[in-house]
Amino acid sequence: MLSMQQAKEFFCSYNGFKFHMAREEPGMMMEYNKSNISRETEEEWRQEILDKLENMYYTRYDTGEYDCWCMFSNFLKVLSDTKTECDKNGERLLKIIDHAAENLDQKQKILIMEEMPLVICYISKYTNLKENLMPLTNRLMDFRVSLISSEHGWTRPQERYDMAYKDIRKAFSQYLRLE
Repeated sequence: MLSMQQAKEFFCSYNGFKFHMAREEPGMMMEYNKSNISRETEEEWRQEILDKLENMYYTRYDTGEYDCWCMFSNFLKVLSDTKTECDKNGERLLKIIDHAAENLDQKQKILIMEEMPLVICYISKYTNLKENLMPLTNRLMDFRVSLISSEHGWTRPQERYDMAYKDIRKAFSQYLRLE
């Protein structure tokens, strides 16, 4: 059985994803399960993970690192597992998207656009922030795609943009009944 501190460190080292905890360290996961950590405690830890990921997003931007979209994606995945403080966390998510729309390059914007159906689902199901979603999403998508260097996966940025755009419109239609 793990101490509370050991359990928290283990949980947080995998961003609270029990699948990864069990796959990567099955013995440790068995010990974690024996610790009988309450759902409430795990939710508290998820909020701390969200704080960390939000800070990492802005730190990466401030230091010129070009993987802000990855911090956004991780934030969104952790957010999808938590059902507490939904409006507060939704506001944080929308703030990050607003920052992305204003500041990130087109590659990172496209990568974030590819995650937007999950954002639309979360915001529509768990928050009261629906009215902010469409204008913000439109701002994120408001750029002209230009050629990007032919690094892996980026030989057709226009196609990725177009597919993400289509998926976003479909999500709006499905979750918010908008066209």
